[in-house]
Amino acid sequence: MAITIPARASAILLLTGLVLGGSAVARAQEVDCAAVQGSATPIEMRYHRTNGALVIIQSDRASHDNFTVWSRTETPQGVIVSRSTFVGGLMSESQDTTNFGGTIRTYHKTYAFEGLPGDFDRKSDIDYKIIITTRMQDGSTTKSVVLQKYRFKYASTRKVGPCELVIVHATAEVEIPPSPVKNHIAQVYLPELNLGAGDPIEPTIEGVTTSFVPITPLQ
Repeated sequence: MAITIPARASAILLLTGLVLGGSAVARAQEVDCAAVQGSATPIEMRYHRTNGALVIIQSDRASHDNFTVWSRTETPQGVIVSRSTFVGGLMSESQDTTNFGGTIRTYHKTYAFEGLPGDFDRKSDIDYKIIITTRMQDGSTTKSVVLQKYRFKYASTRKVGPCELVIVHATAEVEIPPSPVKNHIAQVYLPELNLGAGDPIEPTIEGVTTSFVPITPLQ
């Protein structure tokens, strides 16, 4: 569900986006809007964060509740690639690889949610907790708690490329105890894609396509 952005902020933006990607560079092509809006065709979505990072998200859309999402975040400092597994509509685990400082690092995370139903439609307010257990490359583990206050704003229909898509707009106040800092994240969720994005300023989805180069782990 970030960088200049440190890893902590990156995790916040990933969670607020996903919970609620050789380089996979898009090519000029026609977009099949019927396939984009359908539920069974794998999909790619991309946008830029306010810090300039390019975010590419790909979903296999195996089913509405159980599916796999790959994301690739490209920054001047390095790249983050994540493979996230969703079960019952909620992210259950992820495998992350990074290459900051020229070194490949791998992290495995599991997620437990309290107060967030798997069928949440993003059109109401909700407070919930995420308990994240991270296993580092050296075998050590850490546990963190993320508190989110999600607030629905409105839903709209907008053109994303050539396709008219429904977009749910919301905000989230995110806190990671014991830090008292509250991060305010603007979110958009596209129910026809079952994908979302988050950033301090509301992200604009720049493109969607059903024809793309699959994201792979960093090596």
